[in-house]
Amino acid sequence: MDVSMQDQTGIELALIIKEKYRDVKILFLSQFSDGWLIKKSLDVGAKAYLLKSISKKELIFSIHKVVEGEMDFFYKKGKL
Repeated sequence: MDVSMQDQTGIELALIIKEKYRDVKILFLSQFSDGWLIKKSLDVGAKAYLLKSISKKELIFSIHKVVEGEMDFFYKKGKL
């Protein structure tokens, strides 16, 4: 999900999801690289924070890493 959404933030939604479904793995895909957003996503239990500038191959690789539980948290900048 993105950190910026129409009705509520992705951070708020992640909190709701994690309360109901503790085992769900959340990955943020955003255009924003602000350090405080990355920290907030980590605080709510996200497993990854990726910038939309990453390649399709990097996105698929990252999704696999999250699903397989191979990393506690990672941030991928991609190419700008």
